[in-house]
Amino acid sequence: EDIDSEIMTRVDFFTDDDIDMFVTQEGVPLGTPASSPPELALGLPSDHRGDIFSFGVVVYLMLTGKYPFLAGTKDAVRRMIIHDKPEPISSARKAYGDVPSELSEFVDKALEKDPDNRFQSAAEMRDQLRQIFELMNGEISAEHKDDAVLMAPVSPVHAETRSPRKTLVFASLL
Repeated sequence: EDIDSEIMTRVDFFTDDDIDMFVTQEGVPLGTPASSPPELALGLPSDHRGDIFSFGVVVYLMLTGKYPFLAGTKDAVRRMIIHDKPEPISSARKAYGDVPSELSEFVDKALEKDPDNRFQSAAEMRDQLRQIFELMNGEISAEHKDDAVLMAPVSPVHAETRSPRKTLVFASLL
C-alpha cells in the first residue's frame, strides 16, 4: 500500500464536520480549535507560551490517541480549553499501560490555562524532557550526555484503531 492511499484512508476517517476542529481558520484568531491555547480562545494576544500549550496538546494526543479538549462544536471546544482540565493521561491510557508520572506532569504543565504557569521557554521544556528521559532510561553515560536526541520507549495509542503500538519517542534536545 503506497503512502498516498494511507493518507487518503486517514483523511477519510473524519467527516467534514470533524475536519473543522483540526483546520486553522483564516481570519479567525483561534487558529486550530482543538490545539489552540486558552488566551486565543478568549480573543487575547498570545506569545510563545501559546505554542508551548499547543505542543502539550500534541504530546497528550501521542500518549492517549485523543485530543485533550474535544467536543461536538468549535464553541464547545473553546469552552473546554478555557475552563476544563483534560482527562488525566493515566485514565485515558488505562487499557494501554501507564506512563511515568513525570511525563504526565510535563504535559499538565504545558496545558496550564494561565501562560505564567506553563513552561516559560522551549529551553525549559527541553531541560525537563531531558530529565524525564534520563529517569526513564536510567543514568545516561557521560559520553552520550550531550547527544542532540534521546530516545525513550513509550507505548502510544494509535488514534485510528485505539490499539497500542510499541515505538520510540524522539525528543529533539538541541
